[in-house]
Amino acid sequence: YLLDGVAGSDTYKNGVLLPDTNGDFSTGKGIRLVGEGVDTVLKAGSANMIVVRHSRLYSGGESYRIDGAGLSNVIGLALAPESLTQTTELVSQSFAVYRGVTVENCTEGMLLQPGPTVTGSDSGAFYHRFYNMDFNLNTRHVWMKPDVTAANNRTTRTSFYGCTFLRGNTGVQIDAGTEIDF
Repeated sequence: YLLDGVAGSDTYKNGVLLPDTNGDFSTGKGIRLVGEGVDTVLKAGSANMIVVRHSRLYSGGESYRIDGAGLSNVIGLALAPESLTQTTELVSQSFAVYRGVTVENCTEGMLLQPGPTVTGSDSGAFYHRFYNMDFNLNTRHVWMKPDVTAANNRTTRTSFYGCTFLRGNTGVQIDAGTEIDF
């Protein structure tokens, strides 16, 4: 599937968006994107895009491949707010579960970035589980960034099981993360 992307609310285009819950953090209903194995390919069709943007609670995916096609400034999988720069809305992309997803040929294989602190409350970015993920030929395979409000929001309580990191410049960069298990 060649994804040209739709303009998002920040500088990135979105290929596939798992939208946030508009501040309703009580919902256990998520969205799962399920393919039929590595022959199910979500391919970046333009530069400056996020192929799969995961901005929702209790969501995830399995059994597909993300291909950044070697285009510039492509993030394969982002567990991040719908806008990486917004500072006014609490968001939570917590409790993500991904299995058997391959991410390759991207500038950033996977970005984990929590939402902002708003009126003293932190957005959520925790309890993620990644099983048998393959990261290949990405400039940086996994990047855990702080929120944009510099309030020290971080990715936390996240685990990687049986994941491989091959032929990249940087494997895992943790700028803001605690309780990360490999």
